[in-house]
Amino acid sequence: MAEGRLRNQLRKLKNTPGILEEHNKIIKEQLKEGIVEEVPDNPSGNRITYIPHQAVICEDAATTTVRIVYDASAKVGKGIKSLNECLHT
Repeated sequence: MAEGRLRNQLRKLKNTPGILEEHNKIIKEQLKEGIVEEVPDNPSGNRITYIPHQAVICEDAATTTVRIVYDASAKVGKGIKSLNECLHT
């Protein structure tokens, strides 16, 4: 599901190269800061959760025109809890 959303997002962003470059810059910064991590080529036997994201574009913003929003409420399928539902309040 997260991979499908990423494909759709990238298809849309390819029409606006400047926004795509900004999106990539933000993801690289978050990777460097440890906010996100690279998907391993061979995941271990542990369960791995991927969080879909989308770029929110605010062309009128004074500071940043793109921000990344992660969707921890996303559900993979019926009867499967989202990451948000698994967290303690």
